[in-house]
Amino acid sequence: MKLFVLIKRLFWGFREEVKLENPETFFGEAFVSQDDTELYVKHELINLGHLLGLDFESLISSFELAKKGIEDPDPRIQSAAIEALNYFWPKDMEVAKFCTRILQSDGDEGVKAASISYLINYYDRASKEDPVVKLFAKIVTGNDSDALKSFAYLGMRRMLYGFKLKDDPLTFSFPRDVDWKMVKNIGEGTEK
Repeated sequence: MKLFVLIKRLFWGFREEVKLENPETFFGEAFVSQDDTELYVKHELINLGHLLGLDFESLISSFELAKKGIEDPDPRIQSAAIEALNYFWPKDMEVAKFCTRILQSDGDEGVKAASISYLINYYDRASKEDPVVKLFAKIVTGNDSDALKSFAYLGMRRMLYGFKLKDDPLTFSFPRDVDWKMVKNIGEGTEK
C-alpha cells in the first residue's frame, strides 16, 4: 500500500500539470490491495510519468540515474528522483545528506516533502537528540505550508514513537493536534 500512496502523492503534487477529465477517478473508485504489487505500482508510476513528460522508468531502473536526478534543476525531476530512491533503491547516506540540505533551504515544497519522506525511511527510528528530529521540529515551527509542517511533525513522531493511530494523516489536523510543548522542547534541546 505504501507504493500506491507514493503514486497518489506524486499525482496530487503534479495535479496542476496533469489534465484529466476525472482526476478523482484516475486510480479507480476502489483500490484492490492485492493489486498493490511492485509491478503494478511501477506500471502506474511510469504511466503517471508519461502524463507529466517525465521519465520515471529510468529513475526506477537505474540507481545512478536516480541519484543524478536529485541534482536536476527541475524540482519535478528532483522530487521524482528522491521518491524513486526512497521506494525502489537501498538507502544511501549521500541522498540523506542531500535531503537534509534541501530541508535547510528555501527550496520547492514538493522536493522538501519528498526529502522528508526519504529521511523518515532512512532513519526509521531516531532519538530526540538526533539532528534530523531537530530539523523536523524547526520545519514545524517555520514558515513552510501547513501541509509540509504537518508532514514533518508526523514524520518526527513516527521516528520517535513509531506509528500511533492518533498520528494517522487522514484524521490528523494541523495545528490542532500538534504537541507544541514537545516540538518546542526538541527544537531547544530540552525534551527528555
